[in-house]
Amino acid sequence: MSLTRPQMRSALRGALAISADFAGHTVLTSWGRNKDAASLPSIGIFTPRFQIQTAAVGARQETTDLLVLIGRQDGDTLEDLLDADATAMETLVLETLAPDFDEIEILSGENDVPGIGEKRLGTMMLTFRAVALTDRII
Repeated sequence: MSLTRPQMRSALRGALAISADFAGHTVLTSWGRNKDAASLPSIGIFTPRFQIQTAAVGARQETTDLLVLIGRQDGDTLEDLLDADATAMETLVLETLAPDFDEIEILSGENDVPGIGEKRLGTMMLTFRAVALTDRII
């Protein structure tokens, strides 16, 4: 059985709520450009794209892209913190969603760590893809 997109986001938010790796992170349901220091560190979970294709007679393949954004503020160690977050998040996403999908994988990770100095704001963006083969609804 695969999860719907709202169920995917909900399952991950639930896993984050009990994750020691992400204790103290604010989980956001929307991601604006300007983050204030009070909301950091923060995590946003989104499903911006999905595709449905006929896989065989009576079956279809549902592919959903899952985007996880992690925002932090720090000085010289910001990139290292975001890399550690990415590793922990990859494990959390795969362990949480793998039982409900035929395939799930991380496609890419990208960080944005502009500037230098004591207080920099940075973002790690992780893209995952979940695939489920389901009965075709007629």
